[in-house]
Amino acid sequence: MGKLANGLIVCNKCGRSTEKASFEALRIARADYRCNDCYRTYSRTYVRRRYQEDPGYRAKAKVSAQKSLRRLKQEVIQGYGGRCVGCGIADARILDLDHVNGGGSKARCHLRGAPTRSNGYAYRDARNRGFPADYQLLCRNCNWLKYLETLRP
Repeated sequence: MGKLANGLIVCNKCGRSTEKASFEALRIARADYRCNDCYRTYSRTYVRRRYQEDPGYRAKAKVSAQKSLRRLKQEVIQGYGGRCVGCGIADARILDLDHVNGGGSKARCHLRGAPTRSNGYAYRDARNRGFPADYQLLCRNCNWLKYLETLRP
């Protein structure tokens, strides 16, 4: 299966036909077109199998995810000017992304589905939305002071 004449593509796995935007082309031995749902299923089973078969895969994946998150954080810090809005410090190790009007817990719930640690969801959201004004950079001290001021009006 492959492309159809009217611009649609047929999924090799489930047979559903749709536009090219909702397909992933896998380069295994040939172009293996799968719709996003089939590709997601394939990807998840592949990763699960790798975790079971290769004991070092989890450690490699963790290191790769940490590097990716560091790059993302650096990109967002540069996008917001690289300095704390409160005190002007420019040390990237202590700069955090802050919700200007509060509501970080609600935003994490909305972005991730659970009010736990963000794991980069806010950073991805800020980058994908073009560094909106509802986020700001604060150092950890200024962020903590802002939190304390909300407790004691």
